[in-house]
Amino acid sequence: MGYIKNIIKITVVACFFIHAGFGYGQTTIIEDDFESGYGNWNAVERATIVDASPLNSGRAVLFDNDNGNQSFSITTVNNLDLTPYTSVDFIFDFSADFNNNDGFTLQFSNDGGSTWIDVRVLVNNLNFINGDFFAYKVKVRSSDFNFTTASKFRIQCDVKNATKLYLDNILIRESSDDYCEQDPGNSNKDDYISKVQFNTINKNSGNINSGYSDFTYISTDVFLNDSHDLTVTINLNKPNSKKYNLYAWFDWNKDGNFNNTDERESFELSDKSPQTVTKSITIPSNAAIGNIRMRIMLIWNFNGEITACTDANGGEVEDYTINIINGCSINSWTGAVSSDWNNPVNWSCGTVPTITTNVLIPASVTNYPEIAAADAGGLANDIEIENGATLTVFDNSIEVDGTLLLNGVVDLEGEGQLIQKDGSILDDASTGYITRSQQGTANLYSYNYWGSPVGVTKESGDISISDYSYTVPAVLPSVTFLTSGYNGSSSPLSLADYWIWKFADRPAGNYSEWQHMRSSGEIKAGEGFTMKGTTTGDVSTLQNYTFRGLPNNGAISLAVSGGNEYLVANPYPSAIDGFQFINDNNPSNPEGSLLTGTLYFWQQFKGTSHNLADYEGGYATLTLSGGSPAAVASIGDLPDDLTKLKTPGQYIPVAQGFFTSSDADGGKIKFNNGQRFFVPESSGSSIFMKSSNSKSKTVSTAKEYQDVRPKFRLGFKAPQIKHRQLLLTIDEKTTNAVDWGYDGEMNGVLADDMYWALDNKKYVIQGLPDANIDREIPLGIKMSKAGLAIIQIDALENVDESVELYIKDELLGTTTKINNTPFEIELEAGEYTNRFSLVFKQNKTLDIEDEILKNGLFVYVNNIAQELRINNTTNVELLAVNLYNNLGQELRVWTKNLEDTQLVLPVNNLATGMYVVQLKTSTGAITKKVIIK
Repeated sequence: MGYIKNIIKITVVACFFIHAGFGYGQTTIIEDDFESGYGNWNAVERATIVDASPLNSGRAVLFDNDNGNQSFSITTVNNLDLTPYTSVDFIFDFSADFNNNDGFTLQFSNDGGSTWIDVRVLVNNLNFINGDFFAYKVKVRSSDFNFTTASKFRIQCDVKNATKLYLDNILIRESSDDYCEQDPGNSNKDDYISKVQFNTINKNSGNINSGYSDFTYISTDVFLNDSHDLTVTINLNKPNSKKYNLYAWFDWNKDGNFNNTDERESFELSDKSPQTVTKSITIPSNAAIGNIRMRIMLIWNFNGEITACTDANGGEVEDYTINIINGCSINSWTGAVSSDWNNPVNWSCGTVPTITTNVLIPASVTNYPEIAAADAGGLANDIEIENGATLTVFDNSIEVDGTLLLNGVVDLEGEGQLIQKDGSILDDASTGYITRSQQGTANLYSYNYWGSPVGVTKESGDISISDYSYTVPAVLPSVTFLTSGYNGSSSPLSLADYWIWKFADRPAGNYSEWQHMRSSGEIKAGEGFTMKGTTTGDVSTLQNYTFRGLPNNGAISLAVSGGNEYLVANPYPSAIDGFQFINDNNPSNPEGSLLTGTLYFWQQFKGTSHNLADYEGGYATLTLSGGSPAAVASIGDLPDDLTKLKTPGQYIPVAQGFFTSSDADGGKIKFNNGQRFFVPESSGSSIFMKSSNSKSKTVSTAKEYQDVRPKFRLGFKAPQIKHRQLLLTIDEKTTNAVDWGYDGEMNGVLADDMYWALDNKKYVIQGLPDANIDREIPLGIKMSKAGLAIIQIDALENVDESVELYIKDELLGTTTKINNTPFEIELEAGEYTNRFSLVFKQNKTLDIEDEILKNGLFVYVNNIAQELRINNTTNVELLAVNLYNNLGQELRVWTKNLEDTQLVLPVNNLATGMYVVQLKTSTGAITKKVIIK
């Protein structure tokens, strides 16, 4: 008894759903694998569902006849409406144990089963030997059988011997009426196509033994005028027989047939034994663009004209898909008329490259390509820059989707950026380099936090990752590094290597943990380092530094231990999305890490000394809620102009260093190509943390970057702080609790300071889901000594003009509007954690003086007796009396025996000072300041 492996469900049926994009997908009408019963087919006598069959495909239908001269069949249960279709495919697997005079037939009825018409006699008078198997596809056309709404199919088996027939994986689907069908009924298992290779097609089909295989779900892309070898391996097993023929057809004009004379290719076969033959196929310049069909036919012992529709007697036919693309396989730069990348005349294919174009920049041209600032950015799939060739990018970008083979130079001028997206690689054979400049402070006493976008020594062996470690002199070859002394010089450009440090996976807040690199220490891709400038000028004076080396690319990770901090840096020669970086390192992300979700950027305000005590600067903060600038510690600090404070944006520029930290468990800090974007610093969304911005505002951005979330920026100043800004962002993704990645803790609380009081910690950035009118947002204030504290609105972004903001004083029971006038209050030294909050409506407290006059409530202190006295000559019910100190701390509470008109409450053992008495009555709350001595 023969058997068939379950190949149809995997290699034929499934392809029509997964690969429908190639243009050969069809609608499924019915599909049954009999795993759960007969499905769309009726159950009949002598037919059973068996769990194991020679088909090796799970359950199947078995016709088992132990007597001669029997007929049995299975029929579709329901009528099928086939009127929407011009033709359908009937596909199934079968295995049989037949002798002479046995056979079975596919039949069709268009009247609900009253009459039946033979569609095809599938097997008749054919002996099946062990090992034979078949996978059938029959095309049924409405023009031949008149499709109706009462259409049915039947498989009729007529036998005269003891017989077994297995059926499985029956699929009826819509079919294209293009391309003639092959009749597999006369195929032979000994002569077949075993392998087809064409461009990226590399199909080992083996002995499928059906006579026809529909591999149209397998596709390859080719370009007009390209030449590719078509290699076919065939198995021949009739050395003494008649002639074999091997042909290939290509539907170049995409008309659904192979009738044109230029669409057939023939192969010369050397003998009648198994062999592999090859023929070069050139894609015609006038071939139709898009998906066309390729048909391969092996035929034996045929007399007469052979066409693509000839039944492959004793051989096999296989169909594939060829996708023809309009263009050249490689678009070479010619520079025929200029250096303009965006001029199609300068390209060999006559078109400007797109993201799917393979590009070559040869050395042997007069004009090398340039991408200008005002033009569209450059795009390429694979790009090769030959040794001696240069691509220059002025304030723009070159984006690579495939492989970059860099043997020449990519010169990124101004804000030029190289972007390699997910899946793009830098060829390991690259011997060239890129150059990219960045500006830092020139002040020789001031730090910038840096990271290199290039390197010289690859860290990973993975070809998809270019993570180059380096020493700083190796990537800044135009700088002389001095190994003695502490000061650099601008002419010639030289830097003291004493100031090159890194902070890689070290305990937080410990200055002694900085690692001294100098000019010989190795720094990994993604790590940051410090460096000071060259002159004694103002920190706003800039110095240009040019990085040169192989560009970093791909997934880059740095291990960090639990609770440690890491000075990292943007490792790529393009901006990265800070929000995406935070999200990629989210502990809840399966591919994430264990970071805290807050980034810190150093900005130094002035530099007059190398002494640590004289450093004046701070850390700006970035979370998914946005950025907040560094706090300025005292009146004497620079910048005098607060507009010089830098607020980090969503995008982190080239070479920018920043701090991040791990939670208690540790993990890996992850960079990847999905974070890379072209965003110039002049856009305002990508800020290098220096005290000046030299970037031209005329640079065109790749796209608009706009944050439309409402943002409230509160400013604070006091005697020991010139400015602190808190950010509140309204984002529906946040909650009222601490939200990872949205709420950012302060990096260093100053002597005088203000913060969002959240979960007993101090935050500089907070995200909330709404700003409803009843919301109260606690503020904490720290005062090192008595003085004036001021809270003001620094800025409102995307906030309606009608929104009113107030500072609520819980102690005094007051609300002060700050939309136009700052809130000012004299405070004693101490930390106020429960007294102040930001609110959105005015407090409806009773005015004290009015209540005294109206209700007869009077409060005073008898300091001799150390008593608080309250006279209540009204009918107003007194519910509670609370006593607070000037920090808002509750000291005494009285809630019982308050009915008398004269109350005497002890206030002994209290320090001399101002206190606040709060009377809670049935009609409201009253506050009164008192002095206790």
